[in-house]
Amino acid sequence: MPSKARDIADEEELQAKAKFALSVLYSVARAAYGPKAGVVWIENIYGDPLVSRDGVTNLDSVHLADPVANMVARGAIEASRQSDRNVGDGTTAVIILAWHLYKVARRLVAGGYNRMVVETMLNDLVGEVDGYIDAIKLDATPKLLRAVAKVSSGDEALGELLADAMEEVGPDGGITIEDDLGKAVHTEITKGFYWPKGYTSVQLINDTAALESRFNDVPILITEKRMATASDIAPILDKIVGAKISNLVIVGQLEAEALAVLATLRLQGLLTATPVDVPAFAGLRSLMLGDLALVTDGTVLLPGTDSHDFTINMLGAAERVVITSNSTSIIGREGNVGEVDQRITELQSQYDDTESPTDKEAIKSRIGRLRGAMAIIHVGGASEIEQREVKLRVQDAVRAVQAAHVGGVVPGGGVALALALSSNAQTSPAFKEALAAPFKDLAENAGLNAEELLSKLNPDKPWYGFDLRNAKYEDLGAHGVVDPANVIREVVRNSVSVVAKIIIGTAALTLNDREARRE
Repeated sequence: MPSKARDIADEEELQAKAKFALSVLYSVARAAYGPKAGVVWIENIYGDPLVSRDGVTNLDSVHLADPVANMVARGAIEASRQSDRNVGDGTTAVIILAWHLYKVARRLVAGGYNRMVVETMLNDLVGEVDGYIDAIKLDATPKLLRAVAKVSSGDEALGELLADAMEEVGPDGGITIEDDLGKAVHTEITKGFYWPKGYTSVQLINDTAALESRFNDVPILITEKRMATASDIAPILDKIVGAKISNLVIVGQLEAEALAVLATLRLQGLLTATPVDVPAFAGLRSLMLGDLALVTDGTVLLPGTDSHDFTINMLGAAERVVITSNSTSIIGREGNVGEVDQRITELQSQYDDTESPTDKEAIKSRIGRLRGAMAIIHVGGASEIEQREVKLRVQDAVRAVQAAHVGGVVPGGGVALALALSSNAQTSPAFKEALAAPFKDLAENAGLNAEELLSKLNPDKPWYGFDLRNAKYEDLGAHGVVDPANVIREVVRNSVSVVAKIIIGTAALTLNDREARRE
């Protein structure tokens, strides 16, 4: 039996190893940071190496030999992944900013500030940056969304292709990304039903490498009945397994005990099922589930229904289903086209009759999902390495555009952060240096004089800065050099979160038994 003994690191050792861990992550992050940066080569245990510009991939490949340093590194990486989960971008920037914030925070502690005061100052920084973003952000026009696609994908032609696809499907349409046997990237527009919510449990996906689930010709269980216990779901799954169904998508609320039943069936090789919920906007859950049942030719299992009354013919079906961490796409609907068109007509009448802006927006979203424009982006490549690298950039770009559509845009190239702390900021002026550092890193990676460029930024002209691709001082909004506002918010929030936790750390406990660590 592995030992439960632990090694103890005191505050001095913890902070020294935290500094080392963050410096290593910073070196990896900066290597591929910005429009003129390079790529990171990552050795695989099996197969070919990966060449990547993707922040999540690069950072997640970092594993440090020292257990204290590695523990801090994994915490920082998890904070960066939170940005990716929430807005699809910003992973590299979280580590870049965290490193600079940490250096300032440690200087403040060494200079006599109480660590808890420094933690408060860091948390206050989040609110100040949020306020600045609210003051300067612009709504995302089609032109600016196109610019976001180009910047995030790192390729002019690829950005144009993605922007064209996203314009065609509209804000309520969905986008999914698939591997292709060819060497190029191309799009396919089809019918589908999309919503911005992903799998309930990462342990129940069927592609752990891609962190998603993909199914072909799959039945769909649609339930408004909450599955809280094993007795809620077991009678349903018994009938599904008895019908020799081996793959299943479950749309509805599942709690821990019900998820455990699914995990057991998967381990036994009887059923691979991925559960996903739908957004619960102001009581619209049942309406959305009803719409999904219509397009998949299924029946909603209603609250109060005895699970033993479930029958196989209540299942819906789809040609393809793609479930990621934050989205679900139902592609190729089985429902009656005439009935779907009739419901769209009814909703259009409701839209015309209502005066409530909130109700109009909800009805408009339902119509968009029922009409179901879906873009499938097929990603090829000359090699498996190239294909995977391009696919990662496409994924980042799609999610960045979606974030920009929701929250607007701010000046890109690090300018928004560099100017975020005005002269009347309540936070320590020392953090102004840290917020300007990502701008300087981007400039230096482009081979430019960072200090000179920084001195030309003007707080009275927040939208004027440098297009680092062309080394021009210009109106960044007019020239499409923008970042999604919500990405910048997430970058600050998540970098502050990890640094604040490190700063107040006074001890670390690590397993001193290799077998225990392996478990």
